Amino acid sequence: MKYEITSTLLAILICIVGILPLAYFIKKKETGICTVPLLLVWGGVTVIQYGYRPLIFNDFMLYGKHFLDYSIQLKTLGVTILAMTLCYSAYYLINRQVKIGVLSQKINLSFNAESSITWGLWAGVIGNIAYAVETVVGSIFYTFNQFFPAALKQPVHLLAGLPIIAIILLLSFQLTGKLSKKQKYLFWGVVFVPRLIFGILTGISFQVIGLMIPFVFVFLTIKRKIPFGIITLFFILFALFQGIRGSGLRQNRDYFSADRYKGQGRFLWFAIPKNTERYVRLIDRLGAHNMLGKAMESIPGNEPFYKFDAMGTAVFALIPRALWSNKPHPVDLREFGYRIGIFGDNWANQSNNVRPTQLGMLYATWGIPAIIIGMLIFGSLYAFIELFTAVDKDNIDYGKLLLGIVCATNLIDIEGDCFSILARTIWPVILVIIICKFFQWRDGRVGKLEG
Repeated sequence: MKYEITSTLLAILICIVGILPLAYFIKKKETGICTVPLLLVWGGVTVIQYGYRPLIFNDFMLYGKHFLDYSIQLKTLGVTILAMTLCYSAYYLINRQVKIGVLSQKINLSFNAESSITWGLWAGVIGNIAYAVETVVGSIFYTFNQFFPAALKQPVHLLAGLPIIAIILLLSFQLTGKLSKKQKYLFWGVVFVPRLIFGILTGISFQVIGLMIPFVFVFLTIKRKIPFGIITLFFILFALFQGIRGSGLRQNRDYFSADRYKGQGRFLWFAIPKNTERYVRLIDRLGAHNMLGKAMESIPGNEPFYKFDAMGTAVFALIPRALWSNKPHPVDLREFGYRIGIFGDNWANQSNNVRPTQLGMLYATWGIPAIIIGMLIFGSLYAFIELFTAVDKDNIDYGKLLLGIVCATNLIDIEGDCFSILARTIWPVILVIIICKFFQWRDGRVGKLEG
């Protein structure tokens, strides 16, 4: 009983610490300078991933059969609070030392909004086609990796990222009154809705959340308001379509025990019957604390730390596979599952990866010291992204806004291998800069022709 009370109190503390950026954001909302509120969303996602489940369900089971020892439970929650505190400290220390707007003046990505709307619509359509080829066709028919040569995979993959860029850009235009009624219909009809449908068809319900996050960033940045209605709608869609299709680990019913949630919980996902595998699958996605706990339980006692191996292999993500078809993969997440005791000796035959989480991967690299150093670095990185991409509400630089939100949307993924995510963020950033510079070149060319 004392362990349950202590874990509940620690989970409450995680939730309180996680919403501190929200309180600060509300307090400072009339500053006149609008930045990408990356830390606010990071804190919210951390609350959901690390605090929600232990608080509501007091649950420390991973995939229905890996139970964490009570001492590991408390250590996991304590380390999470330490990590959040370090991230916030670095973030706010840098923000206090650097005057907002100073660094953002060093970047000029501004372009004419009205003349970029058509380009945004076409980018969304082309990107949706590429996304359908890469993800939907590959997910349903398993053909993309088999029949597409490596030289085509990377360009298709880059184009598949265009819809998110187009959605950020066009939504920014709409919220600032740049879109006509016809252009609004085109934006929602040929860009956003198809991207949402394609995401649902893949059976990966977190694609819905992947669309929600840039929406939230745009609203927070431009309107300085939290779009609770949009967040609620996206979470309803997420709950409705969670587990529409499954493969690998998800189809192994031994990993799921719906009975363990019978009679438990103080808050229900209204869209899913409680005592079902589908419900358990949804809750298991909100278990980043358990992934960190398994890493702390198994490493270094049973398996060694990754040390520099995880960081070194992630660097290869910077090199397109089209240029290096045999480049080494980042950390094999199936092997990571083996290291922390989820998979057995046949881990190489598993068809599904595990999501190591930001803190889990840092711990697996070099223990608590890696978490301390890593979260200080991430907090500093979040601060500098906001400072470099700060925009004036009365004179919005859409290029800087787009750059900041693309960075934030990629880095907010705290479920995955944090080193690979950092490396993979480079290419969307380069793509955004190229797009903005093209718009600037086009604006200059049009100006010369009109002159």
